[in-house]
This record gives sequence, C-alpha cells and structure tokens, in this order.
Amino acid sequence: MSRYCRVLVIDDEFITRQGIKHMLLWEQEGFQIVGEASNGQEGLEMIEKYQPEIVLADIVMPVLNGIDFSLILQEKYPDIKLIILSSYDNFEYVRTTLLNGAVDYVLKPTLNPEILLRALKKAARGIPGFQLDRKEKIDVSTQLERYLTGYSETLEEEGLKNCFPYLNCRILAADMKKACKNNRRQMEQLQEMIQDRLKKDGFDTYQALWLEQETLCYIINYKKKAEEELLLSIESSARRAGQIAEKILFVVSRPFTDFTYIKDIYEKGVKPCLQQKFYFNDKALIREEEYTAVEVQRFHYEKYTELLKQKQYSQALELFQKYIWYLAESKYDEYLSKNLLKNLLYNFLMEIEKYGVESDRLRGEFFRKIDQSESAEEYMEYCEGGAFARLREIVSGIENNSHSDPVVAQIKDYINEHYNEKLDLTDIAQEFGFNYHYISSYFNQHISEGFSGYLNTVRIEKSCDLLAETKMSISDISAAVGYSDHGYFCRIFRKLMGQTPSQYRHRKNSGGQRNEK
Repeated sequence: MSRYCRVLVIDDEFITRQGIKHMLLWEQEGFQIVGEASNGQEGLEMIEKYQPEIVLADIVMPVLNGIDFSLILQEKYPDIKLIILSSYDNFEYVRTTLLNGAVDYVLKPTLNPEILLRALKKAARGIPGFQLDRKEKIDVSTQLERYLTGYSETLEEEGLKNCFPYLNCRILAADMKKACKNNRRQMEQLQEMIQDRLKKDGFDTYQALWLEQETLCYIINYKKKAEEELLLSIESSARRAGQIAEKILFVVSRPFTDFTYIKDIYEKGVKPCLQQKFYFNDKALIREEEYTAVEVQRFHYEKYTELLKQKQYSQALELFQKYIWYLAESKYDEYLSKNLLKNLLYNFLMEIEKYGVESDRLRGEFFRKIDQSESAEEYMEYCEGGAFARLREIVSGIENNSHSDPVVAQIKDYINEHYNEKLDLTDIAQEFGFNYHYISSYFNQHISEGFSGYLNTVRIEKSCDLLAETKMSISDISAAVGYSDHGYFCRIFRKLMGQTPSQYRHRKNSGGQRNEK
C-alpha cells in the first residue's frame, strides 16, 4: 500500500508540539500529523478517532505518563509504533518503555529535523507492507498554516489558484480554546456544524485550518455576487455556534482578492478581534471593521505617584478612574487593562495602609472581582460601584479626619506603650527612621504641647490611675511611670493636676474632687 503514514504527537508542552509540527514538511516525506494531545489519556482517546500508525509521546506527562501509556498502547494497539521523547539522557529511565514495545527514543534537547525523520522512517519500516508516499509539493492547507503562523515566508501561487478559483476570499476564525475550554468534543461539533452550513448554502470552496491548535480558521472562496448570501450564512452559523458554546466569538475579515495580503489581514485584522469577546459579550460574530485597534495614551504614572506622595488621594483616584474608563472606551486589551488596574490599585492601597486600612483584605477582594469579570459591562460596573466607591469612602474619611496623620498616630502609640522607659526625641527619631530635627519640627506642628509635654501628660495620667487604685508609695509610682527623679515628678504632677500627688490620692480616697488648674 502507498499513502501518508499517520502520526499522533503527545506532549504536555505546547511549544514542543508546535516545534515538532513545523520541524518537517511532513507530506513531502510521506507522513501526516493527524492530531495532537497534551497527555497520555487524551492521546488514547485520539487514537480511537484518528487510528495513527506512529505515535510520538513524551515520557513525562500529567494524567497518564509515557511509561503507563506505553504499557496500555502495547496491550490495546500492538501494531502502532511508539517513539518516546525524553528530556533525560538516561537509558534506564526509558528502558521500561522500550520493553513495553517502543521502537525508538529521542532526546528532546538534541531533536532536529534529521534525527526526527530518521526515527520516523525507522518506525515506518516496521509496519508490514507499508510504503511511504512522498510528495514533492506541499498541500495548500499546510502551506497556509505554516505561512500564517510564521513558519514559512512564501506561498505557492499555482496551488492557491487551483484551490481558490474565484476572485473573492474572506477569513472566518474563532478562538476555540477560549470558547470551549479544551472540550474537544464541543470543538469538533462546532467545526462540523460550520462546515455543514457552508456546504448547504453553496460555499464549499474553502480551506479549514487549525492555527496553533486553538484557532479554527476558514479561508472561504466565493463569487462576488454571492457576498451577501455568504455573510447571511456566516451569521446563521455564528448564532447556532453561540447556542453550543456561550463564549464563542467568530470574526469575519474584510474581503480580499490578493493572497499577498492574507497574513496582514489575519495578523492585524482578525487576530486582534479574536480577543474582543470581553467587549462584544452579547455577540457571537463581529466583522473586522467593527473593531479598530487604537494606540492608547500612556498613563501619567509620575503625576499619580506625586499625588499619592502629597496625600492628595482624591485627585489621584480621579486621575486613576478616568484612565480606566478611557481604556474601556478604547476597547483596550482585556488582560493588559485588568493588570494595569490591579497595579494601580496595589499602589493606592499600599499608600493608604498607613491610616489603618486593611489593604491585604481589600486587595484580595478587589483582585478576585476584577478577574471574575467576564464582560466590559460587568467589569466597569464593579470598578465604579465596587472598588472605586469603596476607595472614595475611605479617602473621604482620611481627608476629613484632622487627627489621622499616620506618623503622629504611630508615635503616640509608641509612647503609650513605652512611657515608663527612658524616652527622649532621639529615641523616637531612631525608632521611626527620621532625622532628629525633622521629627522635632513634625511633632511640634501636630501636637500643641510638643513631644516632652505629650510624654508628661501620658505619664501623669498613668500615675493618677496608680494613685487611685493601688497602695504603692509615691516614690515607687514615680519610678513606675518613668521618672527617675521623685522631686521632678511631683513638680510636673502639681503643674498639670493643680495639686500634689498626696493631695490627689487623699481626695480620691475620700471621694472629694481634685482642684482645677
């Protein structure tokens, strides 16, 4: 017999599968990749469908690894030739697979076209009665796939003319991985439905391609007079597809007559549109001309940072909010827009954390809601009514509270905890990492009595509690609240309380009232 030798590639790394797929001109060598799988279990399911003669399988894979896969393959499909791919230069590591029937193993770090082809031909020679059917020319679908994915720089004009006899073409494409979440059965159902509809409506001149294993792409060739009928057929197919996969978004390109421009049309027109389900959530189909990628202006990070530094939080929030609306109106990339929002939120929350704001909890809540937003409407509704509303409320509280200065609040807390120790402004400056003169000036601006006055107030208040509630001697109380000089303690006490410590204790114990200053 003489035909292509069918090959299935199984590897959990997408980049490796793509590299193998484009390493050879498979049909020219008599081989054809009929499918790709990301693990052994998925590979076994695809064997049932595609019935390959050769399987290339990685030895280290999730779900079902290469060793277990080779054992099952030998038991269920003894005629299939298995070539093991290994990242490890250790014969013992792959010995089990060879005992399980693998015909060869290839080290991935050394994999190149020559080594791969030699292993494939060795496997093909082991198939009884099989003769490779080599072709000098590559078929059009392979040419187009390699050209659109950047693995080839040329297209064969003669082959294109034979496959596309009419003047006009359009590209119809959808991101199947995003829409179907790797549900292969659903992907196949959608593909069959689209093709059946096109054929039924008389548009059976097309090439179906799978680009990078996730984008289903049709290049449809048609007569100019059938333009409107084609668009109606595509719209009908897209509506039906939306019932099968809710997240599907088909993109139809503008018409073209020259294949010289097909790569530009796909890269600059179709591909950017495929990511726009976020902004076209209620549609299963958009035309390329409905979306125009715009070059957005950069955010004023410098101004934003300066506003935060100056504690002008309302202005910073307004600048931030306007830019997020601007990105949404520009239909800026969903992933990049969300990441920018989270980055700016992080900076904002870190800045206001000094005021006792629970930044970690808010950040977790904000980020989770942002990531869960599946449409621009849902996203902006949460931004405005959720994240920004909460931040405006917090900022309002900060800006309306004249005693909310975070540095002074931290210093007060420190004094209240360490009042009974030897404390001076030098200690405070070192503790908070400030210059002595700066912290002295800063404290005097925010506390009317200054540092010494505030420390004395705290100590005398604590001594009042001890005088009223304990039988400690006045000398011991003086030391307990941080005064090493008993006489100095009594002078400060009389100055602030209008009476001596003894008088205060006597009046408290006898139920009398202390004199006012």
